[in-house]
Amino acid sequence: MRQPPPAMTPLPRPAAHPGLRPTLGRGPAVLTAAVLLAACAGGSDDLERLEADLDTQARAQTTLRERVIELEEELAAAAQPDEDPATAALAERIDALQARIDELATQLTEATTTREDEQAETIAALSSLEASLSDLRARLDEFETEQVRLREDLSLLERRFENHGH
Repeated sequence: MRQPPPAMTPLPRPAAHPGLRPTLGRGPAVLTAAVLLAACAGGSDDLERLEADLDTQARAQTTLRERVIELEEELAAAAQPDEDPATAALAERIDALQARIDELATQLTEATTTREDEQAETIAALSSLEASLSDLRARLDEFETEQVRLREDLSLLERRFENHGH
């Protein structure tokens, strides 16, 4: 009797991004506010690293999908009717392959869901920080405008003082 294939080990996770922090055991998660704020202010290196990490995850998922397809093809080939006396062994192999396919499909679904959740959280946090940054820029413009007006008023007062003092 043939032994079923060994249980699949989990896919390796990409190296943690320096700007990512783990949250509640969900793996690489949401960018911290400081990294997002830096990215909004022009720190494109952090966004490039995040994109590279997401690309790595996408490649890992693609590889997993390809492996599922290969196993399904093996299963289909093994499922061809065979009048050979080894039909029982073949049936066991088919069952083992089906179990492996089910396991891979579950892992793929979990990885995809987690990745989509993390991307949604990251996008929401980035959007929020972009809005805050835009608000801060508007307030800075107002402050600079007020500063120019105050300088003009001070200059006018200095001229009046000089005119009254002399």
